[in-house]
Amino acid sequence: MENDNQILITPEAKESLTVAAKWAKFLAIMGFIGIGFMVMFAFSSLVLGKILLSRMIPNGGLVSTIYFVIFLVMAVVMFPVPLFLYRFAVHTQLAVVADDSIIMAESLGWMKKYSATMAS
Repeated sequence: MENDNQILITPEAKESLTVAAKWAKFLAIMGFIGIGFMVMFAFSSLVLGKILLSRMIPNGGLVSTIYFVIFLVMAVVMFPVPLFLYRFAVHTQLAVVADDSIIMAESLGWMKKYSATMAS
């Protein structure tokens, strides 16, 4: 019985897709780490700002709260970018191993979302 969901690509193309998926996963993880640092900076600016800035300037607590909100909003807005890239990497690896064109189509859908997010 023939599988209708096979990817008809050469072994070299599969190897290239595998390498691209590994790099995409690495870059996505680095993006998650960067967002984690951004969230840590947001909380540390809130805490340290309230302690230090409130003693130095009259509205120091307000300034640190504004920094906290700005960095937290930036982290939330940037979160989909590495998420879409990570999902592309995982689905591409699954599609290559399983020779499944449906999973590959889903993978390319995640790449489309990633590209659209990066372009905007």
